[in-house]
Amino acid sequence: MFLRLFLYRLKSIFLQKDLTFWTLAFPLILGTFFYLGFGRLLNGTELELNTIPAAVVTVHENTAFETVLKEVEKSDGKALFDLTFTDEDTAIAMLKENKATGIFYVDATPHLTVAENGMEQTLMQSFLSQYCTQSSVFEKIAAEHPEKLADSIDFLSKRHSYGSEISLADASYDPYMQYFYALIAMCCLMSVSSGVECIGTALANLSSLGMRRECAPTRKSVMILSDLAAAFVLQSVGVFLLFFYLTVILKLDFGNRLGLSFATALMGTLFPLAAGVFIGIAFKCSMHIKMGIALVFMMVNSFFAGLMAATMKDWIEHICPLFNRINPAALISDSLYALNMYPSLTRFARNMGILAVMTLVLCFISGLILRRSDYASL
Repeated sequence: MFLRLFLYRLKSIFLQKDLTFWTLAFPLILGTFFYLGFGRLLNGTELELNTIPAAVVTVHENTAFETVLKEVEKSDGKALFDLTFTDEDTAIAMLKENKATGIFYVDATPHLTVAENGMEQTLMQSFLSQYCTQSSVFEKIAAEHPEKLADSIDFLSKRHSYGSEISLADASYDPYMQYFYALIAMCCLMSVSSGVECIGTALANLSSLGMRRECAPTRKSVMILSDLAAAFVLQSVGVFLLFFYLTVILKLDFGNRLGLSFATALMGTLFPLAAGVFIGIAFKCSMHIKMGIALVFMMVNSFFAGLMAATMKDWIEHICPLFNRINPAALISDSLYALNMYPSLTRFARNMGILAVMTLVLCFISGLILRRSDYASL
């Protein structure tokens, strides 16, 4: 019964021209406009990296780390960091006033504080991670053979290629890619309207079709799950086409973890479906208003994830980081960024974990509300 309902629903939604256009074609069109806007910058221009202003706060003496900070260079031979040694209060004030990109804390185990995400902040974190990995070597050289410390620092600079192109996961960083990450996130969030429609066609108090289906000798849960499965397939096709178009046709670089990037988008499609079901069940209003709520949900979250302004997500991270932790579009785009820029999967796993928990919570709440639904008559 489930398979038959699934195939019927799948056929019916693919025959809806407006739904297939917005799901399959619109993201490709928007991606094309983005590419025409700054495609040359994506493919043909190296990013010139200026010396990064950084504050340094000494907690405990660490001569080796301080020496490395002062001596490390970019690929053009210039100093990588413009350092200001100061106390913590002054350093925090410099960070808030954008006079420093980040704060290095000199300690037995050095650490870093930044106010936002970006190319320079990523480079600072990369430098620190590289140093911490080899800290014992630098400390031993500084103690036993200080005359060789400069050669070791030069090796670190050359190995890490601190220059115009940054690569932490075998992929180059480009700030304009944030628009495409947000575009993929928006494509995922489009499934929220499908979730609303699935509820609208399954419940008797929302549509005439729902009345007829309620009379059928089929469990309500089976009907809703089959509809959601069909909607998920449609959205997955849309996501696949978008990835194919961006990577194969436009030749954008999503790093060497394209499989995980695609899986991220599929996972990102599940939460909007759950959110659509919740909107369809919890809000006591007409289907038109519910669709409007779904549209606002999609556009607001996409906007704050950087779809219209790439720096928006970083600005939100600075003033209200909690919002980025619950914004599904921000979680999806940040996961794609982390896969492209970081060798570790920690940040990616955190984002996906939050998204999975929010999805399960919405499914649980919607299930409770749905079980209590009752109609006096059809």
